Amino acid sequence: MPGRTPFPNHQGPTAEQCQIVHDILTAQHGERKSPSKILPPSTEVAGCGEVPDILDAMMRTMVSANTKMTNADKVIKEIIKAYGVLDKDGLGAGSIDWNAVRMSPIQKLRKAMITGGLSKVKSEQMKEILNKVFEENQLRKAAFVKEKESGEAASVKGAAKMSQGQKDHQLLKIDNGILTLDHIRTMPAAEAMPEILQYKGIGIKTTSCLLLFCLQQPSFAVDTHVWRFCLWLGWVPRKASADKTFKHCDYRVPDELKYGLHQLFIVHGQQCYRCRSGTAKGTAQWNSVVCPLEHLLDRFEKHEAKAPKKSTKASLKEEKTNIEEPSKETVDEDTEQALMEDDGAEDETQSRSSENGSDGNAI
Repeated sequence: MPGRTPFPNHQGPTAEQCQIVHDILTAQHGERKSPSKILPPSTEVAGCGEVPDILDAMMRTMVSANTKMTNADKVIKEIIKAYGVLDKDGLGAGSIDWNAVRMSPIQKLRKAMITGGLSKVKSEQMKEILNKVFEENQLRKAAFVKEKESGEAASVKGAAKMSQGQKDHQLLKIDNGILTLDHIRTMPAAEAMPEILQYKGIGIKTTSCLLLFCLQQPSFAVDTHVWRFCLWLGWVPRKASADKTFKHCDYRVPDELKYGLHQLFIVHGQQCYRCRSGTAKGTAQWNSVVCPLEHLLDRFEKHEAKAPKKSTKASLKEEKTNIEEPSKETVDEDTEQALMEDDGAEDETQSRSSENGSDGNAI
């Protein structure tokens, strides 16, 4: 949770160390700043949470899990084709009609999600969340109506910090059949995080992304790239899990650098050959690359490239392909498990891009 670290004796990273890395990567890739206003949701791109509505952000992030961004985009298009979107100028602000998804047969949702993979698991989790949100919305409606009639303060979560206008707006959404989690906007990160984590299938990383991108609260979301750099920089112990890396670095990294470092780690992890997964030391391509962070990194799990064992031209060509031009999607055997994402579920591993579509992989 925000405000605590699982590694109290691990002093790094300091604010100065974070600033140095941020400045180096900014010089290399340009500045990354949180938008002053979140744009309306796309009907073409899934994204990973940078949309105005919290529930829409949560569902889109689930769609993006464990798949390439291109596949996630296809799924979003299929879901929109099957269920439609809410009026962009009305209460729904262009979000997908998630209440229509909730009321539909699960087979229909599963069919729409088939191109993204894990459609059975994801559709079941999404339907469970949507049903839970619907039930909570009915309780909130009853509490708000009772408050108006009797003057007795509503005891539902977040109500104490909501203005009457915010309560009326949420009530209007509920009356119009729109599922809503708007009350979470009134909560600080320390309260919002457990509130989001209560939903099955939503883990620390997804929650952190919702805080950072949708709620625009400082949160150091840790994806595969971010995790890898935190390990290489020595910001966390070498055996730190992704979740513990988040807890430690969210505590240590200055709030004003969290968005920028998150995005910069992702873009550098995609573009720098030495920092991509599946690459080996000593290849021609490795030796031709200059990484601006080289003096700060210990890529301890990277191995030296193996010399070709076969003598035929075909085998040499095969070796060259395997060693010098590895796929972005592969990971060194020894680090495959250590550098995969855990989004709170045992079977979930994720490789993510930024909301700006800078990677070929989704969250």
